[in-house]
Amino acid sequence: MALRFIATSVFLIAFQCGAAEYRILVDNPESFAVETTLEEVVVGAAEQLTGMPAADLTANTTDLFSLPEALVNSYGFDGGFFLVDVDIDGLKSRLETAGIDIWSGKRPQFLVWATEERGLDRVMVGNELNSLIDALFSGAARYALPLNRPLMDLDDTLALSPAEIWGEFSGAVLQASARYKVDHVLVLGDRPDQQSLRFWIYGVGQNFTSGEVSGTDAKTRAEGLMSILLQYAKSLSLESVPESVPESVPESVPESVPESVPESVPESVPEPELLVESFLEQTAKVTLPETKLLSIDYDEVLVLMAFLDYLEIDPAQVKISEISMYPELANIVLETELSMKELDGLVSGFGAVQFVSPLVYALR
Repeated sequence: MALRFIATSVFLIAFQCGAAEYRILVDNPESFAVETTLEEVVVGAAEQLTGMPAADLTANTTDLFSLPEALVNSYGFDGGFFLVDVDIDGLKSRLETAGIDIWSGKRPQFLVWATEERGLDRVMVGNELNSLIDALFSGAARYALPLNRPLMDLDDTLALSPAEIWGEFSGAVLQASARYKVDHVLVLGDRPDQQSLRFWIYGVGQNFTSGEVSGTDAKTRAEGLMSILLQYAKSLSLESVPESVPESVPESVPESVPESVPESVPESVPEPELLVESFLEQTAKVTLPETKLLSIDYDEVLVLMAFLDYLEIDPAQVKISEISMYPELANIVLETELSMKELDGLVSGFGAVQFVSPLVYALR
């Protein structure tokens, strides 16, 4: 399933009204396998909804994804893309009928620092290509688990060192991470020659969970870590889901809701909202008024950095408030009062930009 939710080729554009639209880049429409792609998109959506791999989803129900067309509202080609509108409510119903739990609750975001042991040295892993980071972020995209990378600029380089990471100096890790305003930090210590990967997961406070996974290659080690990280993230999501009934109810409050209820008192506690979306949408849900989320597909980090400098050439007009970077994909939260048309004009003024869809561009 080569098309499954790779950040550079698939963008989850909308998740509303029980439907999700997936956009797949098509190189050759004449040889494009529509039926196979529909199944891959539906299976991928199920993996995002549950945080479980397809093999586990079908372990007890081999026909779970039979007739995938029944779980698709519409599909078709649009320019150089193949669009699939998945019936999320129908997919959830099928999964629940099969006894498979939906991953409810808000998904935690993790900031990922990485080090690598190279001979006798331990070095920080920046934004250069790295097989472990690429495999880890591909897995995160597959399960819709938001991972962010630090910019690794001069501030980051001075703030944290490999020695502080391996020495488990919690204060140094959390202080270096503070600028990114995340509650959870994942720190990696890869040892390719030893075929092992050390990890530390920091939550609120200076406490952390640590462990080690082994694997003959980076992909295997990343998959082992992703399995652990998903379990940890799900436990956090469960903690964030509010109880439907208060822990204690005053005796004077009747068990049933009276017919007349003041407008300020809700008649019932709403069900927790299911937050299953791409990294792009996860960030969009937490943006404040007068902010816009820009998604940039890029090849060269230096070109991306030049583009960021270009955007802030007039801070009174556009200010970058948050950046989430993944391999070849950057999500940029902008504070701006520019209209969509005005912002498009500004972005398009950078020579290397190619329009993909509203607020989605490619740097080529």
